[in-house]
Amino acid sequence: MPASPPPAPTVRPDGLQLDEHRPLQRRMWRIQRAGWAVFALICLGALLGLTGGGGPLHATRLRLGPVEIELPRISRWQAPDELRLRILHGNGPHRLVLDQAFLDRFEIERIDPRPETRRAAPGGQVMDFLTLGPPPHEITLHLRAERAGPVAFDLELDGRRARLHSLVLP
Repeated sequence: MPASPPPAPTVRPDGLQLDEHRPLQRRMWRIQRAGWAVFALICLGALLGLTGGGGPLHATRLRLGPVEIELPRISRWQAPDELRLRILHGNGPHRLVLDQAFLDRFEIERIDPRPETRRAAPGGQVMDFLTLGPPPHEITLHLRAERAGPVAFDLELDGRRARLHSLVLP
């Protein structure tokens, strides 16, 4: 004996003849909209610089006496980045000391202008810069992050020390 066809779905109030589980469909739509909102927030964060590589929140600026320090708040592993020191007043030689925590996390690819002397010191590296002309003077370290994770390091310029923090994303 042949099987009888299933009964036809009833006609809904909106005129469609569908057999669906409406509460399940509404739940799926809510989950989908929440996913869109999460992806929109990720895209917005990336545009603002929270994933490294540029944007208004990518770098942070600090003031250390007559020096403005601009460093990446968020870097990317193996991506080029910059640490800038802007000396607003004062002439003569300037001494920059970077601690070992910085040197363990970042590779210095280039320094503009080139330091007059660069030497290893206990717990870090010392660089002496000769500045010519009227201030402001700028020192730029072109960096490449070697490892992912949070990093805290000390930077000293002309005897003034600052504790700096950055995050390296994979």
